[in-house]
Amino acid sequence: MNLILNIYFLISIIVFLSSSILYFSPNIFFYDYDEIENINLCHKIYLLKSNIIYISIFIFLISTVLFKYYLIDCSSNFIFKSNYYIVVALSTFNDSIMLVSSIFLFALLISIFISDIFFMIIPEEYIFAIFIISLPNFINGNFPTLFFNFISGFLPFAILIAISTLIYKKAVIGAGDIKLMTALGMFLGYQKILSTYFMTFFFNSIFIITFFIIKITLYFLLYLTNSKQIYNLSNLYNYIRNIKNIPLVPFILLGVSLNLYI
Repeated sequence: MNLILNIYFLISIIVFLSSSILYFSPNIFFYDYDEIENINLCHKIYLLKSNIIYISIFIFLISTVLFKYYLIDCSSNFIFKSNYYIVVALSTFNDSIMLVSSIFLFALLISIFISDIFFMIIPEEYIFAIFIISLPNFINGNFPTLFFNFISGFLPFAILIAISTLIYKKAVIGAGDIKLMTALGMFLGYQKILSTYFMTFFFNSIFIITFFIIKITLYFLLYLTNSKQIYNLSNLYNYIRNIKNIPLVPFILLGVSLNLYI
């Protein structure tokens, strides 16, 4: 029972950190480089911050599903004092640093996840923070390992951007995504970041295929039948048809979470 309380205490910390990061972030964090202040974006930022309590509940649900078992593994050497709600480290210093870094990583990733969904923006300040919590790897690691970590995080998306630019004359991956994966490469290491890439592409592909099937199904339902009841789905079809960009961070978050379990 104490272990379960311990886990939910740690998840509550993630919820508090993520909500605080989003709420106290300056509005400019959610603006693109070439974007000027506009009423619609200001309204979306206002809605995000004014509904932070509901966002916190959403973060709690995500944290419970994605991070519960990983935190159980991380905190297996920790003891929970229920009377004072204090987590006391009984593990080595490195294990303590890893647990604290992981909590901050999860909080930052969830904040980036919400920012990417709301604004299609990955704030560079959040990415820089991930580099900061990766500093223990710089201290403990050697140069070849750090170099492989950096290249493994940077190169796959860079190659994909180069190929898509040559073929489609535009990048299919945003610059924020490649910066995020580079930072994650420094935190996770080259083996886990390459596995994260695979899982990201895998889940993203499943989503795109499902999205395409739903879109085609709605098209046939709307235009190949005369049912007025089915025609009421036209708003949903128009909404789906107008979706041009799909946020990649949710799939990155899922890939990172699964990799930390392995």
